[in-house]
Amino acid sequence: MESEKDILLKEFLDRWTLKKVKAMTLSEYNQLGNTDTFCYWVEHRTKKIANISGPSTSFKFEIFEREDKNKFYNTTDFNRDNVYSWRSRAGNTRKEAFNKTKVDIIRVIKSSLKGDFRDIDSKDIHLSPLFRWKIAFLYSNKKILAISDKIAVKWFAKQFGMSNYKNARLSSAHAFVMSQIPRKDFWKENELMWEMYRKFKKNGQSSTIKTQKTKIRKGTEKKETKGYIRTVQIKKEILLSREHNQIQNSVYKKLVATYDKESVKMEKNFIDIRVEHKDKVEYYEIKCDNSATRCIRMALGQIIEYAFNDNSPKKKEIIVFGNHEPNGEEVKYISHIKNLLPDLRFKYMYSINQI
Repeated sequence: MESEKDILLKEFLDRWTLKKVKAMTLSEYNQLGNTDTFCYWVEHRTKKIANISGPSTSFKFEIFEREDKNKFYNTTDFNRDNVYSWRSRAGNTRKEAFNKTKVDIIRVIKSSLKGDFRDIDSKDIHLSPLFRWKIAFLYSNKKILAISDKIAVKWFAKQFGMSNYKNARLSSAHAFVMSQIPRKDFWKENELMWEMYRKFKKNGQSSTIKTQKTKIRKGTEKKETKGYIRTVQIKKEILLSREHNQIQNSVYKKLVATYDKESVKMEKNFIDIRVEHKDKVEYYEIKCDNSATRCIRMALGQIIEYAFNDNSPKKKEIIVFGNHEPNGEEVKYISHIKNLLPDLRFKYMYSINQI
């Protein structure tokens, strides 16, 4: 089912096709009181997709119709006539300014449609970063972040471990962060990231949250599934969605239905799920990441430790439950683990139907 944001994005793309942008007039681009202009769509009607409103002035559009027709800017950076104001870099007349602005917008759209985001960094494009990257996202097929603030994008790149984030092109920062975040729910991940930036960067709060250590943990039968933010070491583990808990709840319900509630324990002594059989004990560790390999890498040592610390005399089987089906190379990797450690009763699962 399409989300509200997907529907809104489709409405924008239907209204402002590349062909329509090429034929766009100045009044269709920016006009006071007109809620169907290109600028109004980008800033206001698609605000739920990515917000570029705020302290930034209308000069982010390069040229705009003034509300105060008598307002005068005592600087060489801006030009004006009796109706419009514009950045002087765009031209000497409103016609020149609009034509130059439209050429730049068309270039951004074409580059974004092709996935050539490096071109959008070009110094030949005289659009504000906030405006150009909002346009770029709208036409990108969700291949870059739905975040247009260049400071925020580079901040995320830094947190995820991009070594040259300060001098990196914005297109590179977008690509780097996109490679680090889960892609199953694009909108949710972007919302969580923006919330994290607002909370920890803009409000100047600590980037770490201290957690209380405890040796014993009481089990539970259901975990929260709504999105949340937790920072543990502000590196790659910045953003945790509750996809993990959704999978954990589903696995728990399936195991309880297959066996019984007494045999299946969730979160007891921090083990995601432990299943007691007559002849063996199964340990399930749920991991969500960008690939089956990363899920296994994150879980394996942890789950082996759980089995080691369990005093049960029964045979023990460890199961990593990930959010990705293994590809060909990863199937070989799983077989390699089993061959390398023949005494390790190890499985990798990614579907409830495998239980």
